Amino acid sequence: MMYVFYDNWCPNCTRFATWVKKIDRRKAIVFIRIRAPLPNEFASKIDQGKALKQMASVIEDKVYYGFDSIFFIFLRVPSLWLFVPFLAFLKRSKLGDYLYTELALKRKIIPMGCDDQCIITPRKVF
Repeated sequence: MMYVFYDNWCPNCTRFATWVKKIDRRKAIVFIRIRAPLPNEFASKIDQGKALKQMASVIEDKVYYGFDSIFFIFLRVPSLWLFVPFLAFLKRSKLGDYLYTELALKRKIIPMGCDDQCIITPRKVF
């Protein structure tokens, strides 16, 4: 099982999580909002400050951040396997980390005047 921690104040992150949930027919990935209180089993493993800047994931007690999380998501969803060779190239060349960091720095955060737990209702995707 893979656990992915995403920033639920980020519309792109929320859209990505919603999209992956829809196509993950094996239910191999569990998405958890990073701005909500973390479940006890993950509280000591996840660097919440880093996870607010880069998507975090936990696979068999090992924590990954950023592009590595994206790469492992694509590995776990069979309908996304077509993209794995390209993502593997980006991973080996470190270009994936660079691109992910650039996108993560420029993403929008929309707190909408709420406390630590904000919920963004995803748009319907056709």
